[in-house]
Amino acid sequence: MWPALELPSFITSDNLPWLILAAIIVLVALALVVANGVRSLAVRIVLLGVIGGVVLALWVQRSELEDCQQTCSCRLFGQDVHVPESANPTCSLEG
Repeated sequence: MWPALELPSFITSDNLPWLILAAIIVLVALALVVANGVRSLAVRIVLLGVIGGVVLALWVQRSELEDCQQTCSCRLFGQDVHVPESANPTCSLEG
């Protein structure tokens, strides 16, 4: 898509679900900080809504990554993700 936004080469379909899970945990911790630290109710609701939306989007992408290894065409938010040979040996044959 956009070269400046390409995923680093070390991110593969094998380790990406764990990276997404770690990001979700960080976002939940951030939500707790926002819930306890932001005094304005309106700002708190908006920030928690944004964080919740990002968590939901990451969770949906994570579940789709589990299925895409069979087709050798994994994508995360429109960016191609490398499928290693350990996940599906036929992917390395496709080029």
